[in-house]
Amino acid sequence: MVSKPAMLFILASRGGVVGRMARRLLRVLFGCDVSPGARFSGPPNLHHPLGIVVGMGAVIGRNVTIYQGVTIGGSKSGKYPQIGDNAIVYPNATIVGGAVIGDNAVIGANAFVVGNVPANAVVKVSPSPIFNVEDER
Repeated sequence: MVSKPAMLFILASRGGVVGRMARRLLRVLFGCDVSPGARFSGPPNLHHPLGIVVGMGAVIGRNVTIYQGVTIGGSKSGKYPQIGDNAIVYPNATIVGGAVIGDNAVIGANAFVVGNVPANAVVKVSPSPIFNVEDER
């Protein structure tokens, strides 16, 4: 079953009055911005549809899971990402420019992706080091 936010994502990517209404609803209800011209091969899986941005030239495959705070945006050169089928993009990840994300790829939380990611690959950010302020004195 397709969730209501996922259906709004599909409608918002289209032009016309319905697209404008869907974009406004997404902004007001979820803080999401889906540009007209973004292309979805099917409704995305949105577990926490808050603060998601999808640029006008982005291409999103079938059965893609997108978590909160994700940005899928263009570059100054006008290139936009393409995300393959069954990919998962975890919270606060950013995918920009002409990056091509392969089928079944996983983009970890807080990752910043500007290049291509092969199919079935995993992109992750190393854990941040922990500094003990007491030891540094």
